[in-house]
Amino acid sequence: PETGVEGTAITLTAVASDPSATGLTYTWRVFTPYGVVELTGATAEFTPLDNGPYRALLVVTDGLGARAHHD
Repeated sequence: PETGVEGTAITLTAVASDPSATGLTYTWRVFTPYGVVELTGATAEFTPLDNGPYRALLVVTDGLGARAHHD
């Protein structure tokens, strides 16, 4: 987990390649003390409501439905 500072935006960035050339979809899930925040895009921004640790999970899906994930 990374530590978020209340009210300070955090930028999440991913880089991936698509050998099938079918396009990629990026879905981020940020686990907070209040629930899960879902964001989309290779670059996404999240602003923590409180100080503390936060965990982010990234799922990248290609146009054929193949997926890869990282947290």
